[in-house]
Amino acid sequence: MKKDIKIAYFSYNTKKEDVLAYNGMALDNYCIKCETEENLNTGGYTLDATFLLDVQNTIKNSSGLVDGIREEGILKVKLDYGDEIFRISKVTKGTKHIDVVARQITISEVLNLYLDNIDIKAANIAQALGYLYDGAYGNKNLELTTNLIGTVSGSYKDMSLYKAIQGDQDSIINKVNGEIQRRKYKLSVLDQVGKNGTIVTIREGKNLTGFNGTSDFESVVTRARGTGANGIKGNWIESSNISKYAMVYSKTVSYDDVKVRTQEEIQKNQATDGYDTRESAIAELDRRVKKLFDQQQIDIPKVSYEINFVQLEKTEEYKNYAIAERVDIGNTVRVYVPKLDTDIMVRAVVKKYDVLAQRTKELTLSNEVETKAMGMNISSIVADLKKQYASSGSSSINEYMTSVIKSGMKDSYVVVRDNELLIMDKPDIDAATKVCRYNQNGLAFSRDGYYGTYTTGVSIDGIINADLIQTGIINADLIRTGKLSSKDGSISIDLNSNVFSIKNPNEDVKDGLSADTDGNLTITGAFRQFDDKGKKSIDIYDNKINIYDYKRNEDFIGALMSETTGGDTYGRLVLCAHTGNPLDLGIFNNDGTYSKYITLRDNADELATITMQQWCDFKNDITISAGDVAYGFMKLDANKDLWLCSNADDSQSLKLGNRRFDGELRNVIEISAAGGGVNSAVTINGALNIAQGKNRIVETNGYGVVALGAYETTEPYFGDIGEGIIAEDGLCYISIDPIFMKTVNTSCSYQVFLQRYGEGDIYILERAEDYFIVKGTPGLNFGWEIKAKQREYENNRLEVSDKFEPVVENFDDQLLDQNIINDKELDGILEGEEIIYE
Repeated sequence: MKKDIKIAYFSYNTKKEDVLAYNGMALDNYCIKCETEENLNTGGYTLDATFLLDVQNTIKNSSGLVDGIREEGILKVKLDYGDEIFRISKVTKGTKHIDVVARQITISEVLNLYLDNIDIKAANIAQALGYLYDGAYGNKNLELTTNLIGTVSGSYKDMSLYKAIQGDQDSIINKVNGEIQRRKYKLSVLDQVGKNGTIVTIREGKNLTGFNGTSDFESVVTRARGTGANGIKGNWIESSNISKYAMVYSKTVSYDDVKVRTQEEIQKNQATDGYDTRESAIAELDRRVKKLFDQQQIDIPKVSYEINFVQLEKTEEYKNYAIAERVDIGNTVRVYVPKLDTDIMVRAVVKKYDVLAQRTKELTLSNEVETKAMGMNISSIVADLKKQYASSGSSSINEYMTSVIKSGMKDSYVVVRDNELLIMDKPDIDAATKVCRYNQNGLAFSRDGYYGTYTTGVSIDGIINADLIQTGIINADLIRTGKLSSKDGSISIDLNSNVFSIKNPNEDVKDGLSADTDGNLTITGAFRQFDDKGKKSIDIYDNKINIYDYKRNEDFIGALMSETTGGDTYGRLVLCAHTGNPLDLGIFNNDGTYSKYITLRDNADELATITMQQWCDFKNDITISAGDVAYGFMKLDANKDLWLCSNADDSQSLKLGNRRFDGELRNVIEISAAGGGVNSAVTINGALNIAQGKNRIVETNGYGVVALGAYETTEPYFGDIGEGIIAEDGLCYISIDPIFMKTVNTSCSYQVFLQRYGEGDIYILERAEDYFIVKGTPGLNFGWEIKAKQREYENNRLEVSDKFEPVVENFDDQLLDQNIINDKELDGILEGEEIIYE
């Protein structure tokens, strides 16, 4: 965020990386109040802001429409430690102002991540947080971290991730006694927030404006004594502050693990966590009580200070407290208490920050922490080590650590020398062979005496030298090594050759996975992909990629594979859908959808097995086959003429038609392959509309092929022609051809035309359905022609089809419409000039 922007707004669906990288909509000019409050005790972190009502007209959504400040919107504000991110939870609109309440982004996110049923068993804390986050349902863009070690177990059912981490008695925070820090999109579970901050010293102020303090003396102890097992009592230990109080506050503290071993236990080397003498046990009790005074300050009352820097700024004493404005949440502050003449260590537990003024407004300091008795016996040390390593699953480490610590209690000698501490197997430095040497530069171990070689050690700057390190958990920022491997060798990372591999420890099974720096990922065996609900989506094995319906029932949908049969010269790439599933071939669009181009089906009740959904461009021939036999093809020849042909003998034909909705095939045009006769023809089962000429092509002797025009009428008529002779009675009966009658309707009016071939007179006497009578001069030869309307088309006359455009008959207009001549050429044509086109 730029320096001059203190508060900015982002739409609710802005991506995490965009919120962190960009400025958003600056709201500084519309904001009249913006304050944050972070609470260490509750883990809460909120923002309260007030804006002028005009701000609603300045905020627009991605479509450019006025959207205004709304719930779920994101605020990015500038604080003393950097930018912080909040999500708006409530917007209240008044007549002049808008009040906004927002939560730090990690709070709003974990509140809306839901856990159905997550069981955690003996997982380290980092793993437990990972299990909860990975198993939660909802939008995820957070980072969960921890610096705590140890293991946790628990069952988290039907609750939010917020409740699992910090909102329940069985929450992670309660189990590990940790604290939560929230920074941007990162939620950290820490042993102590702010422990690495600089310690600031201030003075307790009495009757000081802006500085209020409260004290609780109920837990104060100024005189204490420890008690152990079997009635052992330590000495009364008095605090150095005992005289600073009006009364003496006494208390006994129980340590049941402190006991004296019996002579039998000492002789048999049993009960190694006991003490040989009563005096040594009492000394241990006294040491622990002194530690309560020195480290946990049980002789100091529980105090809480509230500092209001805005009010304090008006006093002269402000200069003594201004340094505290730089204190961050969780930081330790040393407060000098004049009454006790001592310093009390407190921590910042609540911090209020004024975003517009860019300063801390209020700070609450407190030392109220839970007091715990700290045992230092061998049993507790071993138990703690076991707890840390339990999650590794390595029982050998637990046994090793237990045996080493217990065996080290026997024949161990501690020698304190100038500037160093020695732990040896013999009291004489010259005779000892096993030596632990500890000084200000580090800790080192030797197996060949004090003056020998120290092969194992830890230096003060954190360097560890060891031939073998056995551990359950390693937390580190950087590990430099050559090769990392699991015990059975099934998983390895070779950092020298940059190869990562996973393989089956059974050498007879070749399944495995490896990756190298060239970007090669090698998988031997099956590769399976599952969605976030555990449903299988893809299998890769045996030269196939199997795809499953992971959104519903995990049924097998189809596969992509290669195949080679005995007769193939090359292998085949096969993409096929499983029986009953359609196969779509298409293109993905920019919006994430896809357009289907070809659909293949094998369902018996489907009308088509291949459906073209879009325009298709075929670059080569299209062959239509049945089995391995080609029966037809579509081809574009060298002259760019398109051929649609059958490829069969005289018994086959090419049919063009349509398919009815009931599945029936109807051919409209049939081209027969047989040679000669009616069977070698083009058959049209439907109306034939022709916009240009309709000709019969005839090959002549000497004149080539000529076109004979067809005679057209206004109505669909069929005709027949014949001859007759008038009988002696002056009549001639002409019977209409019965086959011809099947094509026409003679029950309605039909026409008969007569032609005399000699002198005399003739006329039509009668027209019946199956004959007509000609009357005339006896012996007269004549010709006749009958024209009758086509059956079922009796009422058709000059029908106009809307499927054809009118023909351009004027040649000049046709040239203009087709833009094939220019203006100069057109002038020449109109003036009668001859123009020759090459």
